[in-house]
Amino acid sequence: MAVTIHAIKHARVGITMRLVTTRLAVVRKGKQYRRITRTAVLAEATRRVATDASGRYTNDVRLAYATHQQLRATLIVSVRVQCATATRAVPVTVWPLPQRQSPGHGHRQRR
Repeated sequence: MAVTIHAIKHARVGITMRLVTTRLAVVRKGKQYRRITRTAVLAEATRRVATDASGRYTNDVRLAYATHQQLRATLIVSVRVQCATATRAVPVTVWPLPQRQSPGHGHRQRR
């Protein structure tokens, strides 16, 4: 995922991307059952960088996780300067990579 940040020059930037999913759990107390949902982190990628002299940073954040269905993720960007910190969290959707056909499969030419 391409990330572009505009901030003050030479600011320290932390970029975190968390891929999360919800799981259903059943809790039992005596004869009563209760269903609750829990959030589980499947993958996380963190980068610590600094902006350039014009206050920009552009690069990719890559997750080392292959998904077969679309999943929710949270992109958290934290910018720090000498005496202040600004943090922003944005929900994003991670889509699966398209399936590639191997060279030996697919359409055959007739002779």
